[in-house]
Amino acid sequence: MEYDVSLVPVDRIITSPEGVLMPLCNDCVRGDCSNPIREKTVSVVGKPIKMRLWVVNNIFRVVVSCPNGYIGAKDVEMGDDPPGA
Repeated sequence: MEYDVSLVPVDRIITSPEGVLMPLCNDCVRGDCSNPIREKTVSVVGKPIKMRLWVVNNIFRVVVSCPNGYIGAKDVEMGDDPPGA
């Protein structure tokens, strides 16, 4: 399923004293997403960082909002299987 997203060009990656704002797709665990997301290595202030970016026609963009599709890893409770499962 393709989700509506808000994109920012990769050359406008948001940085702050706390570090680099990572794309939402880096920790998204949704399995049915068919958006054109690819893992790429990006240099940020000379440091290579792996990011999952929106790639279309060799143009790279950062997903900053995905209101209907994003499920972050921290939003998913990973528990033990119930007995007998």
